[in-house]
Amino acid sequence: MIVKNDFKVRQVTITTKRLILRPWKTTDLLNYHKFAGVSGVGEMAGWKSHRSVNESKHVINKMISHNTGLAVTLKGTDIIIGCVKLERVNAVRNKGEDADKQEVMSTGRRCAQINLTLSTNMRGVGLGHETVHALLKWLEEYRKMQILFADIRKDNEAGIRVFKKSKFEQFDEIAAVDLNEKPIRLLRFARINQESILEKK
Repeated sequence: MIVKNDFKVRQVTITTKRLILRPWKTTDLLNYHKFAGVSGVGEMAGWKSHRSVNESKHVINKMISHNTGLAVTLKGTDIIIGCVKLERVNAVRNKGEDADKQEVMSTGRRCAQINLTLSTNMRGVGLGHETVHALLKWLEEYRKMQILFADIRKDNEAGIRVFKKSKFEQFDEIAAVDLNEKPIRLLRFARINQESILEKK
C-alpha cells in the first residue's frame, strides 16, 4: 500500500519559460473558480468540477491553510491554468504482489507523489510537460526525493503522455472507483532518481 502525508510547500515559487508555480492566495478565488468550475477539468484528477464560488472558496482556503498545493499560472498574466498537489509517500510492498513490479516500493526512501490538473484548453501545447519538468528539478535537486509517483486514469491519454515524456515508467495497474462509484483502472507510474539513491548509500 501507499501511505500519503501532506507535503508542505511554504514559500515555494518555481518559474519556467511560460509558467509560474506558486502558493495559493485568497485573492485567487475568482480566478481559481473560473478554472475549477469548467466541466471535465477535475474529473480526470478525481475531483468534481466546482458548482459554486463558495465551493472553490472552501477548497482554496484548505490549500492555503495546509500549504499542500501550488497554483500553475501563465507568466505575465497570473491566470490560473492548473493546480499541483504534492504528497509525501511511505512506500510499502504489498504482500502477494509481484516482487519485480514492486521493487520501487521500498520503505525508507524519500518518496513523493505528484498530482497535476491542467485546464482543458491548455492541453496539447507542452505546458503539462513544462510543469512536471520544473517540479522534478525542484523535488529531486532541492528536496532530494529518490522516487516520484503518479497515479493516472487509464483513459487519461494526455496525462500518461506527459509523465512518460518525463521518464516515468508504469509499474502497476490498480482498481479504483470514480466519483460516481463506477469502477475504473489507475495506472501507477514511478520515476527513480538513481543519483540520489546512490548518494545515500
